[in-house]
Amino acid sequence: MGTPTRLVHYQKGRIRSIDWEQFSGYIEVDGTTDRGNISLQMRTGKIVHRSRGLDSFVPDVVYISGISNVFEVERICRRRIKENDPTPPATGYN
Repeated sequence: MGTPTRLVHYQKGRIRSIDWEQFSGYIEVDGTTDRGNISLQMRTGKIVHRSRGLDSFVPDVVYISGISNVFEVERICRRRIKENDPTPPATGYN
């Protein structure tokens, strides 16, 4: 469930309210028009230290599964994320 300013996430008896501005805008969708799943990548996450090679950032992800009309829900999520994006739009003027 969502409002114009936040996503309300319910899982295992816990309710979590996440501002749309916390999402990066990277969304994965799979399924059919009848039922599917959405993964919403967040701007927050963790740095994973590796014994070999470079450390890497692993973003937090919110998974929503078994959604009816998954492509419509994805469209609404994209719109809300864009409406609440904290970064100013590039104008191209200096």
